[in-house]
Amino acid sequence: MKIFTWLTTIFFIYSCNQKPQVFDISTETVQKNLIQEINQIKKFPPYGLLFHDENYEVWSSCSGEWGGSVYFKNKKTGKIFATKSVCAVSINKINLKYYISNSLVYGFGSSGVIEISNPENLQEIPKLPIFHPEISVRDSETSSSAGTKKLIDSSGILIRSSFIYNNKLYSILTDNQRKKNTISEIKNNKFQTVQELPDDIFYNEPIIVKDKDNHQKIYFQHPTSGTLEITDNQIKITYYEK
Repeated sequence: MKIFTWLTTIFFIYSCNQKPQVFDISTETVQKNLIQEINQIKKFPPYGLLFHDENYEVWSSCSGEWGGSVYFKNKKTGKIFATKSVCAVSINKINLKYYISNSLVYGFGSSGVIEISNPENLQEIPKLPIFHPEISVRDSETSSSAGTKKLIDSSGILIRSSFIYNNKLYSILTDNQRKKNTISEIKNNKFQTVQELPDDIFYNEPIIVKDKDNHQKIYFQHPTSGTLEITDNQIKITYYEK
């Protein structure tokens, strides 16, 4: 009886110390072809357009090690405001503030997040550059960080995407070996792991299709192919076998 009581106590203490999981992560394998599914997507956003709301179109450009920029175009006035951003992969909005997640594959990899309270405080520029994957915008990248607040700047990791849940910003991270994947949040200017994801999902840059604030689908192809779909706190990873 004493042994049973002792084991029950240990189990109770262990259970109390376990933090509840923020995200419900599920996986499945299907007989589908990733390329065929991507080709069936009817509407991709224009190249360079990462985000828009009732006030702004938010565009991004990336020249890799030579820089990157994010541009806020006011829908009413047509004025354009730019900030240094190397290189934006995702833009989210919480309580009227914009959060730009940057990730640079060059070298050991680096990532950062900046906060913008008022885009009108950024550097004003006369016009947007021409956005096309085969046209270099290196000479037009801005070097100004005016009007921004740096929340984190880390090396050795890549932000694959970011999203909002319960008014909190979360990032999907990959280490510089392209193996370990996590869902992390920013605490004390550092990324802190919230939950781990399966290994070996994101080696190359994935395709992100975000159709709602609470929903996005990320297509990955190497070393395995499939999708990672986020809906609120539900995360579904689907591996494609064809």
